[in-house]
Amino acid sequence: MGDVPCRYQPTIRRMAPWAIPHAATQLTYQNKRVLDDRLNRSTVSRRLDPYLLLVVVTSAVAALPLLGPYFVGSHDGVLAVYRFFEFDRSIQDGVLIPRWAPDLFFGYGYPFFNFYAPLSYYVAEIFHHLGAGFVGSVSATFALGFVLSGVTMYLLARDLGGRWAGLLASLAYVFAPYHLVNAHLRGDLAEFFAFVWFPAILWAAGRLIARRSLGYLALTAVLYAALVVAVLFPDSAMAQAGAVSETRWGVSGSFSSPWRFPQSVANVVAGDNKTDLKVDIPGWEFTVGFVRGRVRGGDWGVSFIRKAFKKGSTAVEERERCFGGAMGELPPCLLEKTTEIYNNATFPGVEAHWFIPVVRIGNRVQVGLNLAGGGVRPSGTMRKVRDEFIRPSNGEIIPVHTEETLNMSDDWGPFLPVFKIEGQAAVTLGPGFKLKVGGGLSFPGAGFRVMGTHFFGTR
Repeated sequence: MGDVPCRYQPTIRRMAPWAIPHAATQLTYQNKRVLDDRLNRSTVSRRLDPYLLLVVVTSAVAALPLLGPYFVGSHDGVLAVYRFFEFDRSIQDGVLIPRWAPDLFFGYGYPFFNFYAPLSYYVAEIFHHLGAGFVGSVSATFALGFVLSGVTMYLLARDLGGRWAGLLASLAYVFAPYHLVNAHLRGDLAEFFAFVWFPAILWAAGRLIARRSLGYLALTAVLYAALVVAVLFPDSAMAQAGAVSETRWGVSGSFSSPWRFPQSVANVVAGDNKTDLKVDIPGWEFTVGFVRGRVRGGDWGVSFIRKAFKKGSTAVEERERCFGGAMGELPPCLLEKTTEIYNNATFPGVEAHWFIPVVRIGNRVQVGLNLAGGGVRPSGTMRKVRDEFIRPSNGEIIPVHTEETLNMSDDWGPFLPVFKIEGQAAVTLGPGFKLKVGGGLSFPGAGFRVMGTHFFGTR
């Protein structure tokens, strides 16, 4: 009998970038092996799913009242047409991110799009450019929301329970009373269209967990951003926070206290109960770049970033390997170990950040959320030590010890995505200078960070 390889996961270098979203979907995808099997069975087939076509047809039934010769007289439905007219006027004038509705408030104008989510109006703009009128474009956007929400819920439930489960879940989701009330009675276009993104995000995150693909990582980020733009816009939080100062350019810099790679993330990376992954990776980070924003509000920017592992950091993977035994005997199982020792590992790159203030205290303090994402290039060297076992043809199990020095880019790849999800508090200390202190996840670590921002031209 030959070797019987036990199922184990690759080491931290391969899986770490895809491990974080598991925390948000841990309860949803408890039976990961079942999900893996379903995804593997559905990978080869490229034929059109007939159940998906049925979902599109049944979801369109919910939109039939919106496609008649008369516009549905909902609470905000007619207002949505007025607002879309103002939105389209700004687009026609070359303002691609509208803020001002010039004809509202009895012709005096109104900054409506500073605090109302705009994504659904961009969708309506597509229908308008295809030839639909203002009323028809808004109705078509509602109808598309029904279809897309059914499709995304079907995709999520199909991965979890199969096609029949997907079909039933999509019908329940599309024809849920509150979903119908939002479209036919309340006429809340922005909130209604947000129903598309919730199952889409969970579906993409589940695929990301199962396949650990860079494409699904990007898709999850895009879908989450779409949810933010569908329900909340950057200026929404700033307006609610009372940020009335002018938008200005500035510079920023930050440094972090020593952070550590969380062991909880390593446990997710290991995944299999036959693999034990232990990490001892402290590190640090600094950034420098430019920003655009308000002294008493939010800001966004692009920065050069440099992360580094402390010299001597280690990641140790232990796994059980079983060899075939004689008939009627239990196969011998031995523990193999791979140790990665990082000597001068650094990660230079670029990231974009977005600080969203949620609460304002007086005129000087904002508390909010900082989101960031980008890419870095692994550089430096690492030493890999393996203690393994082999069985030659004579049947004797032999221990094998190997050591090698590798470039970080050869082992981790030429590109590594990084991101941040942090809570931050910002304090205005002087003309144009804002100090931020926050903490949270700063992949691949977690810790606290101090950031200073100076806006030009303030007094």
